[in-house]
Amino acid sequence: MELSLKTKPVHVFRQSWLNTYFTCPEQARLIRADTYPPDQTDAAAAGTATHAAIEAVLVRCREPEDAVALGLDTFRNLASSPDFRWVKVKREKTAFDHIEGGFYSWYDNVYPTLKATIWVEEGFKFLFHEDDKREVWLSGTADYADSSGIMDWKLSANKDKFGKEGWKLRRWSVQATIYAAAAYEAGLYPRDAEVPFTFVNLDFMGRRPQRLPADRTMQHVSFLKEQLVSIAQFIEADLPNWPLRDQHALCSSDWCMKWYQCKGKHFQT
Repeated sequence: MELSLKTKPVHVFRQSWLNTYFTCPEQARLIRADTYPPDQTDAAAAGTATHAAIEAVLVRCREPEDAVALGLDTFRNLASSPDFRWVKVKREKTAFDHIEGGFYSWYDNVYPTLKATIWVEEGFKFLFHEDDKREVWLSGTADYADSSGIMDWKLSANKDKFGKEGWKLRRWSVQATIYAAAAYEAGLYPRDAEVPFTFVNLDFMGRRPQRLPADRTMQHVSFLKEQLVSIAQFIEADLPNWPLRDQHALCSSDWCMKWYQCKGKHFQT
């Protein structure tokens, strides 16, 4: 009898890629196929730099001035890449001010309230689902967790970033659900317990940050599993294109490197 060497598909889903998928499936397909151009925007670099400064305090016990300096160096390194783009912030000094303001928004208002640290920029990868047809893995990096729950740092000048739209993030955030799944997997919470999760909007003007709870349960995780199996089946169909969506502010020439080959081509004169 001839033995088959065919193996079942293995899907590894990162939280960041899934956010892209739910925003624009076609962009997610291009990223997965490695045909989407490398892109580093000023906003993304400032966020990464602020995270680096926070990590310097939490992990390396650096003084705030040293942590800010490390964050600024992180931004300089990212800005030196040929893939870097100035989108909204036009001057390096402005970007530096945003990083410093976001850091002190955290240092002055969040840091004093933290409890026993469990996670800082915690990487994870684990088998989330397996059946006779496929494996589904989850991977990502969680910003922070302590004995009070999981937190994710955002950076924005909008002191009411969550405002009237916060309920959408609370209800539909795949990021919160994935981090809760990782917390269950790591044994931080029993499966019948709710995982406390909070988005923290660090105001880059240095003002008090805004917090948005988005707690998760195993019911959220169970539905996420069903979602990811359906996405895995979609990938396995090997379609030449995926659905196009423009119902998001990121569908613009500023934020999408393929906009002029997609929606933008219909508006060229």
